[in-house]
Amino acid sequence: MTLANSSRIFSSSDNSVTGLGGDVTINAAKITIAGDGNTQNSSVILVNTSGAGNGGNLTLDATEFVNVNGGFVSVISGGAGNAGNLTVRATNDVNITNQASLQLGSLSSGSTGNLRIETGTLRLQNNFSRGGVAAITSGGGNVGSISIQARNAIEVTQSNISTSVFLPLGSATQATAGDITIETQQLNLKDGGYVSTNTFSSANAANIFIKASEYVQISGFSSGVLSGTDFGSGNGSNVTIETPRLSLTQGGYISTASSRGSGNAGNITIRAKDVELDGFVFVPKEQLNILNNPRVEEILSEPLAQKVLSRFGGFSYISNITSDVGGSNADVRGGTITIDTERLRLSNGGNISASVLLGKGQGGNLVVRATDSIDITGAGPERVDGSFAPSGLFAELQTGAIGSGGSIDVTTERLNLSNNGQISATTLSQGNAGNITINAEKIDLRGSSSIRTQVDDEANGNAGNISIKTQLLNVQEKSQISSATQGNGNAGNLTVKADNIILTGSDSESATGLLSSVDEEANGQGGDIDIATNRLSVRDHAEIFSGSIGTGEAGNIRIKANFLEILGKASGIASLTNAGNGGDITLDIADLLLLRGGGLISTTAGRSQAGGNGGNININSKFIVAIPKENSDISANAYTGSGGNFKINSQGIFGIESRPQPTDKSDITASSELGVSGITNINAPDTSSIQNSFTGAFPNVIDTNALIANSCISRSSKQGGTFFITGSGALRNSPGNGLISVYSTGEVRNVELTSQTWKKGDAIVEPQGLYRLADGRLVLSRECQ
Repeated sequence: MTLANSSRIFSSSDNSVTGLGGDVTINAAKITIAGDGNTQNSSVILVNTSGAGNGGNLTLDATEFVNVNGGFVSVISGGAGNAGNLTVRATNDVNITNQASLQLGSLSSGSTGNLRIETGTLRLQNNFSRGGVAAITSGGGNVGSISIQARNAIEVTQSNISTSVFLPLGSATQATAGDITIETQQLNLKDGGYVSTNTFSSANAANIFIKASEYVQISGFSSGVLSGTDFGSGNGSNVTIETPRLSLTQGGYISTASSRGSGNAGNITIRAKDVELDGFVFVPKEQLNILNNPRVEEILSEPLAQKVLSRFGGFSYISNITSDVGGSNADVRGGTITIDTERLRLSNGGNISASVLLGKGQGGNLVVRATDSIDITGAGPERVDGSFAPSGLFAELQTGAIGSGGSIDVTTERLNLSNNGQISATTLSQGNAGNITINAEKIDLRGSSSIRTQVDDEANGNAGNISIKTQLLNVQEKSQISSATQGNGNAGNLTVKADNIILTGSDSESATGLLSSVDEEANGQGGDIDIATNRLSVRDHAEIFSGSIGTGEAGNIRIKANFLEILGKASGIASLTNAGNGGDITLDIADLLLLRGGGLISTTAGRSQAGGNGGNININSKFIVAIPKENSDISANAYTGSGGNFKINSQGIFGIESRPQPTDKSDITASSELGVSGITNINAPDTSSIQNSFTGAFPNVIDTNALIANSCISRSSKQGGTFFITGSGALRNSPGNGLISVYSTGEVRNVELTSQTWKKGDAIVEPQGLYRLADGRLVLSRECQ
């Protein structure tokens, strides 16, 4: 069956009718409804009611395909009566193209039925301005759900599948929109293709459930899955995606946002084996509002948007998963994002965010569980301030927002951050940042990557806490785990439990390590650092640092370990302040504390020649070892305040001594430039006799010629072999320059009888050495009598 040339099929219940409208059912092998996307010139199948009576159902049933090419298929309620269902079945394909539409609509108080599609492959193309598959209410009636089952695939390109409550902005209504359910093998949303449920009123948005047995792929500007609330009091609803592989590229997105209203954002739940978010796309200004939408023009005219357009000439759209709130005057909440996967990869700016962007709100929480790995790497487009948007996990209170940031909870086998990758819970405005909790078997940070909570320079609030539990923590190449305040507020606490911690720095102004700081011009207290580990290595300019160069005191550092080594100049454990008090450092080391090459343990106050007392240092370690000439120090110093106090308990301290002032040797000092020096209390046995009694071994090599000179067997007119004495395992027997023999010792063999055979009663003479005969044989023998 083909409808063309503005052909129409109607079943209508008019205003004056109270009875039921008739059903329309079309059964054919092939069904085509053609047109140009203009209702005046296109073919239409319409079942509607405009009165009190209910409308009928519309069913298209094809054994091959249904093509709606520029035409319209609609079930509508324009009165108090309810409209029926819209059902499309096609064994092979359903194609909706060129401004065509399948639509449920409620224009008044009447509700609609549901829209259902069953087919092999569903294609929606080039329906960007007005078409696609839609269920819309713009009156007081409810609009039904959309259910799609496609055995093979669903492809949405410059088109949409959507439900919405579209009323005057902010208006009150009892209307609801139905959910969207999609089941298929492959779902492709690209070049502006999207699935959405929106509300612009007091009604709640609908839920979206997607199940794809092979993959979900979202790519390109304005391509995505969205459940949003805009301008009204209705809540955004939930998005759930189940698939083996989820891929978002070139600006593809999944979002449950609350914008400029009082409704809360919805939740996002993703269950997949592999989740990948990669890259971004740049869109020139000319392509941002091709539909001349007044709301888009309003957004583009805002000062920040104008600043971006002036510098870049367009916008960059990053691949992301977000549940953000923005522009609200009410205390709305962001949704929770939960991702259960085997592998998660975020690259080239790809990010997952539950943040407060503008206005009032509480940031949502971010929960990621990856049984295999999480990889976060690379940066995206340049931003107005000249930095580049990092890839990462974010729960932030952005500039202009008032409220609190949400928390980030990560559980995985391996967590890898590289090339500026970030996990961040930061406040840039008025409110507290959230906490970060990470549980992983292995954590690796490199290439200026970071895990951080922070109070930004113009913010008022406290940074959140960071808690990390892992077997191996490896931080290197200017990477950091930090909690800091740059504004008005306290830094958070940092807690790390690990079997092995390796911090490896670089000769750079950027710090590498575990940090809690009050930065310059900030006003707040530094957070505490607590570490429990089996083995801790701090090397090559790396540091564990709690400090304040602003107004406030540094936090405390507490470390419990079996083994702690600090290797290399500018490597250390330090609590420093410009003017406030230095924090305390407590080290409980079961076996060995080793300082080499200028390694440092320090708590110092008054670096800017101001007041403040040095913090205390308490060390309990079985052994403390340093090299005297390497200038490795343990210090608790101050400028005008009092130096900190020392309390050290150890079974042996080697190579480092307590002195009143720092020297170029390895020192323990508790001094003050202008104030009172601290008290040093060292409880350790005197090891000076051990340190001063070592003498070098004699370097001479044993003279083997003299050793065998008196051997009976050695006397021969022929040149004999040579004999070397070596230590156990072929090592030198002395520290001199003697060489180990290059000859094999061979096997000890019997000597032919040349004398009387020994018999019982004869004396037993023990051999005195092993000798080589002229023919190379080895024998046990003795010196001549």
